[in-house]
Amino acid sequence: EYRRLLEETPFDPKARIGLASVLAAEKRYGEALVELETTARIMTKNLGLLRELARLHAIKRQDGSAERNLLQALRQAPRNGSLHADFARLLARQPGRLDEALREADLGLKSRETAETLDAKARVLIERGNTAEALKLAERAVKREPREPAWQATLAVALERAGQPAAALKKYRPLLQKNRDEWSDHKTLGMLRFYGKTFLETVDALIARG
Repeated sequence: EYRRLLEETPFDPKARIGLASVLAAEKRYGEALVELETTARIMTKNLGLLRELARLHAIKRQDGSAERNLLQALRQAPRNGSLHADFARLLARQPGRLDEALREADLGLKSRETAETLDAKARVLIERGNTAEALKLAERAVKREPREPAWQATLAVALERAGQPAAALKKYRPLLQKNRDEWSDHKTLGMLRFYGKTFLETVDALIARG
């Protein structure tokens, strides 16, 4: 349907965004990026568009491009907690940038305390080795939005890093069985890279057994 609309009106940004959403859902991230980047040349100040561009670049491990998108968005909305949270997660997975990541996570929480901003700081603290505080924040994030797979993932990581692998598996296994694509995305995004290889293999084996 979106392709048909684009044939009729090739410069329709809404049609391109719709097509990009379909492509991203099918994990055709490169094609989705082409559509969004075309749209971004028309809609230069759309925060949602810039944030989605950053997300897709991050999935493809194009961190430089993701950072440029987020900085462009933050120049327009410097107090947007969600943008600071996204930037904190992106920085936290890059060597030598944990101080910057913590600063962004704190700015996000200062803007507004949400499950999203709590989770972002928890991830940064896990990377910094502050497991006890990370676990508290992750638990608060899950308490606010218990059905969000990303927050559950962070909590599982925090539990495992706190020396509670059984609790981590118990927390995450039911979610994984229902959200296999989410698990794949978490690994791709590096959200769960804190896990050791053995732990990842254990969880994957549990999924395979169903």
